[in-house]
Amino acid sequence: MGKLVKRRNKPVVLHSLYNHEKPHALDLLRYYSIPVYDSLDVSAKCVAVLAEYGSYLASYHTKTSFVLNWRAKAKPEADKIIETALGEGRHTLLEHEGKKLFEIHGASIPRDRLAQSADEAVQYALDLGTDVALKIVSPDILHKSDAGGVRIKLSSEKEI
Repeated sequence: MGKLVKRRNKPVVLHSLYNHEKPHALDLLRYYSIPVYDSLDVSAKCVAVLAEYGSYLASYHTKTSFVLNWRAKAKPEADKIIETALGEGRHTLLEHEGKKLFEIHGASIPRDRLAQSADEAVQYALDLGTDVALKIVSPDILHKSDAGGVRIKLSSEKEI
């Protein structure tokens, strides 16, 4: 029985009235990792839990695939963003590049603009019509707040 269980890879639980006698046959079963119980209730509970776990495996894992094939859904516009960063020798994306990747692939992102000058920043803030946050954009500064490169709740042209 032990060799059969190993070959078939199926669980077996055994109930024996002679478990307390410790016969050699039961020691052989234990050698093959077959549990032997002297309680019929414990044996039945083990089988019930094994059946429940088998149902879980059959219903959950067969429906789920953890294979990640990100290139299958990558869009050419997104590839250009990554190629540009790599072409510039960067191993990280700037914030606006990362947000653009999310947007290209259907995620909602907060409204933002990349301003090249103070006048442009003021114009973008007026277009948005709400308080704005200004953040520095530089490949040399990844942690903007640590470098003092973030200002929030700016509303007037002078603040911006």
